[in-house]
Amino acid sequence: MKKLITLAFCIFYLSSCTANHGHFTVITNKMLDKSHFKIADQQVGKNVRGRSVTHIILSWELGDSDISEALDRAMKQDIGSDMIVNADMLYWAWFVPGFYGQHGWRIRGNANSSIMPLEPTQIVEE
Repeated sequence: MKKLITLAFCIFYLSSCTANHGHFTVITNKMLDKSHFKIADQQVGKNVRGRSVTHIILSWELGDSDISEALDRAMKQDIGSDMIVNADMLYWAWFVPGFYGQHGWRIRGNANSSIMPLEPTQIVEE
C-alpha cells in the first residue's frame, strides 16, 4: 500500500520537463567584429557553464530566467570571452503543485574571444 501511495504521489504531484534546445557551433549575445573573426582560427577555450533560474513558490514566480543571463554568467567565468563555442543549451522545469518549483536555462560550452591575438610582427615596442 505504501508503494502505491508513493507511486501515485510521483505521478500526480511531481511534474518536470527537460527540453534540449540544441548544440550550437557559436552562440553569443554580444556584437562581434566579423573582420577579425574566423571560426577556423579559434582554439578550444575554457570549459564553462552558466545557469539562470526562476523559483516558483505557491504559483508565484520569483525573478525571471532567460538565455541572455545564462550566457553572461558562462562568459564571466573566462575573462575576455565574448562567445561560447560548441555550446549545448537546455531548458528545464520541475514543480510540486501548490508548494515549490523551478525553471531555468543551462548553457555549457567553451568560452572564447573573437578578438584575434596580435602576431609578433604586429607588436610595436616603444
